[in-house]
Amino acid sequence: MSDAEIRMNLATLVVDALELGTGKNERDVIDDLFAAFGLEFATLDKSFPRQTPRRASALRTAAAEQLAGAAPTAGALLNEVVRCGGRFVAMVDEIYRYLAAYSATTTGTSDTFHLQRGDVDEEQLVISPEFIEQVRSLEQRLTTLEIGLIDHDALQRFTVADNGAFYGSWPIRSNDGIRLLDGLLALAWIRPEIDSRATGTTVQVYVHAPVGWEVAARAAAEAAAAGERLVSTAQWLIRAYTAHIDALPMEPIELTGELFTITDHYDWLPRRVQSEVERYRSARVITTGAEPTSVSNIKRRMDLGLDHDLRPVAVEAVDSYGTAMGHLAGFVAEWRSGRWRPQSRRELERELLDDPAALTLWLNTLADASREAADWLASEVFHPTGSTDATVLLDSIEEFLNLPLWRQRELLYEVWVLCTTIDVCEQGGWVPRLVRAPGSDGVWVLSRGATEEPVCRLEHGKDRSLTLDVWHEPRCRTTDGELTPDVTVSTPPPYRRELVVIEAKDRIKMPRGRHHGDTRSSTAWGVADRYASSLRPHVTWVVNHCDYRQNSDPDAEYGGSVWAQVRLAEQFRPGNVPAAFVNTLQVATTPPGVTTQEPVNGLVLVVDRTGSMNGRLRQARKSVLLDDVFAPDYHEFRIIAYTDHNDGEPFLVRSLGPFPSLADALDAAEGLPLGGGGDFEEALEDALQRCRELVTDVGPRTILVLTDAPAHDTRSCPYRIDAQEETEALLDLGCRVLVADDWLRRPDPTWTAVAKSPGFALLPLTSIVSPTRTSPA
Repeated sequence: MSDAEIRMNLATLVVDALELGTGKNERDVIDDLFAAFGLEFATLDKSFPRQTPRRASALRTAAAEQLAGAAPTAGALLNEVVRCGGRFVAMVDEIYRYLAAYSATTTGTSDTFHLQRGDVDEEQLVISPEFIEQVRSLEQRLTTLEIGLIDHDALQRFTVADNGAFYGSWPIRSNDGIRLLDGLLALAWIRPEIDSRATGTTVQVYVHAPVGWEVAARAAAEAAAAGERLVSTAQWLIRAYTAHIDALPMEPIELTGELFTITDHYDWLPRRVQSEVERYRSARVITTGAEPTSVSNIKRRMDLGLDHDLRPVAVEAVDSYGTAMGHLAGFVAEWRSGRWRPQSRRELERELLDDPAALTLWLNTLADASREAADWLASEVFHPTGSTDATVLLDSIEEFLNLPLWRQRELLYEVWVLCTTIDVCEQGGWVPRLVRAPGSDGVWVLSRGATEEPVCRLEHGKDRSLTLDVWHEPRCRTTDGELTPDVTVSTPPPYRRELVVIEAKDRIKMPRGRHHGDTRSSTAWGVADRYASSLRPHVTWVVNHCDYRQNSDPDAEYGGSVWAQVRLAEQFRPGNVPAAFVNTLQVATTPPGVTTQEPVNGLVLVVDRTGSMNGRLRQARKSVLLDDVFAPDYHEFRIIAYTDHNDGEPFLVRSLGPFPSLADALDAAEGLPLGGGGDFEEALEDALQRCRELVTDVGPRTILVLTDAPAHDTRSCPYRIDAQEETEALLDLGCRVLVADDWLRRPDPTWTAVAKSPGFALLPLTSIVSPTRTSPA
């Protein structure tokens, strides 16, 4: 099967999975996928009038043909699908973690959650550990299907990077070519300049034939679309590169020849490859160094690039240099973050911005070069080392697209925003209790439309008589009519008042609004103004899963005041909740006279639930882990239980709690089914990663590990998790890590790197619970 045929089949699977033509929330993912390849779905959609016979079928056929034609390779299209799906996978993970914790304080521990909106005829969305494991396994399979060698010499001549600036020309090494990457980054400031001038009617004498600013604006949009296609191809190449690194053995090998084809041999290249691979394995980032003189909006030398999920990162610079792949990742990060080269701006302003005709000609050249370079990256730079089985690829992507998280992504985002709001309140000292707890059938029903009942009640940790309500689409009656914001936090009746209002959007390039008072309902400002003026909360947030058309700053005040703040956030999704969102919600929900919550002295027990530990845990409860042994020191207890990676295991990792007592926590742990294990090592590394995710959310805790087996090394773990790095991260986050060595063989390689670290101890369990131990974190 040819690449073109695979692309067409992939595109057909995608448009069918997204149910194009049915009106079922189709304008989020499909807009994103089209934009990734320089296309515009809205234009295609408008070309099929509503009365068109068999409209859905015709629209899907046309959409699939456009996607397949625009994607340079099947791998590039697959990469964009996985990237979009990764957002929903991350939401599933966080929703499960939140709901497991909330239900433990409400109805007891739940393993599975069935989500459904009231009054909506739709299939339930079932979230369980088995479902999460299925999703992760599929995601891993799809990201490792394409591995090959990269032509480093060609890529280096293409980027010509120096301190975050890009001097490469297209065509490569041409004397009269266009500085392609530098020019694309300049669009971040050029497009707003053109838009502002397009609103005027100034008449000038031009060097070229008369061309208005409106024509220049259209050319800039075309160049940006072509640039997006090039960036998508670059992201596909970077994902193939990182997948190749993950597939390599951990023992020392000659990495350069494993990853690249090389014609020009440089003494420095093997060192750079080694350094880049080591950093990716430890920090999961691919970066290039950047200086403030070369890149806008940074104040000191930074490393700019992408993380494992292809998200832009700006991290502290390290004293090492990367490969041309690091340079390419840096370019993508600068494109996504709207950065440019300051000197380039001065040059282009002088040469082009006084003449829209000259600027339009330059923009058209930039667009053509971007399209050519995207095809070149896909066909000339990447050389597959093995043939992908087309049947395996198509079967895997079909299984991925058939997961319910695609068809029910609207419900998923609603629940995630709701859970994130509750989680922020919990961090501020409130104890959540679900009002609409799962019923006897295990279904948690969300309200649909205006409701009179909250979904969660908050009790303050210092004074349980202080309560707040969290609502999903509450009925809010105002003098201007009835409003139903997506999420609110309010004081209880009879004196109900909205303290926080959150409206969640999922619209590609939603207009932010040009000024305060721009109250059109199609703009973020207009939405925020309506809620802020009618409900008068302390803070109103309009959050968008996608980008706004104009840049927004979550720290900026959009027309509100210190008494009634109005804030906007774009790309509001897992891993990207702004600190301003957390801070404003916690300030708004702090009762008068009550300070913010003090750090919790909490204990997290990491419990091995394979068969060999069952009797040992029971014996430890009888002799050492007595019910009140930790009572003076810890006020909260959590369980992170784990088994192993085998297919027959009942679960991989399970988070339980918080619980008020050690006895409650251990009872919950012993209620979990036992795993078999299999090999000697167990999935301790996965449990430590879950610990890190937990303390990132709730703050430092003391970690107590109860096991009789070591973790897998990074090479043996299917997810390439490094137990030692996860432990070091926990220590860096302010945790103490205590490991009971009663049942471990010596030496245990899991703890070698951290054995002498402050905050770490490998001791008998009796010594850990001894009254003479140091106080917990």
